[in-house]
Amino acid sequence: MQYVGDGVHFLKEAFNGYRRLVSLCRRAVEVVEKTGGQAALVSEIRETEEDIDLSYLRRMCREASIVARTASFAFRPSCGR
Repeated sequence: MQYVGDGVHFLKEAFNGYRRLVSLCRRAVEVVEKTGGQAALVSEIRETEEDIDLSYLRRMCREASIVARTASFAFRPSCGR
């Protein structure tokens, strides 16, 4: 049971880190777009976001994080067992 709990905790932390990093990267791209320059890089990033369906991945990671939190409670050993 501890192994499952550790795995769930890892996934939760990984998803949270991923979401924070992606949010910062998206903000950086927006700044670069507004200030001009690096059009080829911005275009490549936007195309990659579409290719990997970033909005879907972000939504699924949010949902997986919720499931991971729920699962971590479900797999906690209770006192007296």
